[in-house]
Amino acid sequence: GQGYRDNNDNTDIDDFMLKTRYAFTDRDELLANFHYYDAKAGMPGGLSSAQYAQNPFQSTRPWDQFEGRRKDMSFKYKHQEDDKQFEVLTYFTDSY
Repeated sequence: GQGYRDNNDNTDIDDFMLKTRYAFTDRDELLANFHYYDAKAGMPGGLSSAQYAQNPFQSTRPWDQFEGRRKDMSFKYKHQEDDKQFEVLTYFTDSY
């Protein structure tokens, strides 16, 4: 999106999440979650009161940027036996 300050006009964020659940029986189910996040954004920096009074749109860090990506997924098996519950969870993530 477009920010109102210099170096804050190139924000691009993609965020996708998928959750699903499948019940094998009335006591057993499998749950899966998939998540993808990718972001790039300019970082205009903070302004002092004097800098803001001079120009509220300026950037004190014209070359600063944030960039990050994350992919993660999880799988969970659940078994319900009367008042007892058993779960197995596995999780994977890859990020920078």
